[in-house]
Amino acid sequence: MAKKFDNVDDFVNSITTLPALPSNIQKINELLNDEKTSADDISKVVASDQALATKMLRTANSAYYGRLSKVVKIQDAVVLIGMTNLKSMLYSIFVNQMYGGSKRTDQLMIDLWMHSVSVALMGRKLVEKSNPALKDETYTAGLLHDIGELILFTYEKNSYLEVLGEIAIDDIMSRTVIEESMLGFSHADLGAILARKWNLPRVIKNAIFYHHNIDECDTEEDHQLVAAVHVADTLCLYGKVGGTDKLGTGKTIMEAVSADAVSRLGLDEGKMNAYLKEMGDIISEAKTFVESLKDK
Repeated sequence: MAKKFDNVDDFVNSITTLPALPSNIQKINELLNDEKTSADDISKVVASDQALATKMLRTANSAYYGRLSKVVKIQDAVVLIGMTNLKSMLYSIFVNQMYGGSKRTDQLMIDLWMHSVSVALMGRKLVEKSNPALKDETYTAGLLHDIGELILFTYEKNSYLEVLGEIAIDDIMSRTVIEESMLGFSHADLGAILARKWNLPRVIKNAIFYHHNIDECDTEEDHQLVAAVHVADTLCLYGKVGGTDKLGTGKTIMEAVSADAVSRLGLDEGKMNAYLKEMGDIISEAKTFVESLKDK
């Protein structure tokens, strides 16, 4: 089987440009890393971008946040959303637009976006008790873990549909091996390049790069977050919101998930099945959140 490209760099060099992280998100990231930053500081950056300000106010007033009285000030929206959740929301707004926003019609793209949001929500739930300091970054990593697929759909859709067709009928090779054999690289390889271009934290880049191959991650301090994204990804697959992934024939969820990832999160078969039962609530929350991002 001939590879379409020599490697991921060959593909990246074949396209005009990769999406850039908006300057307002970069600025807000910088502010959020400064413990002296106030809600007013954030509000000024948001208010300087009319489209972002409108989207944030609309989302703050959506059913997702259950607000009874209308939020009309940016600063009130920032306070309502919370400083710790703000970065996650900004990435959600940005990536939602990359997926096509309210104009989205391609069912595969709709499924992939729902999957990404569901993985973000489940990943956050997996760490909220054991390591709550990881909640924000785990959510962001979950949201972005399949960003490489979005780029492939955007720039190499026909070839990637062929790849997905092969994944659907092959019960022997992993999707990573199939992608590498047909394209010359995997969607995780491509996602990691985008994460590097956006100057995202190493742990998020590693979660994107290793979410299908967690055992290959050699950065010990990143393992718990990478494990959370991997386990959330698997739970969403078995919860029937798996994006473009498919269930292995006859495999139980414990056979499909990395034993190392389960161990690092303090999980066992009973806890995994309990989380699987929560997938209905996760999907409902994801649908409500996705709806909150739509232009009315």
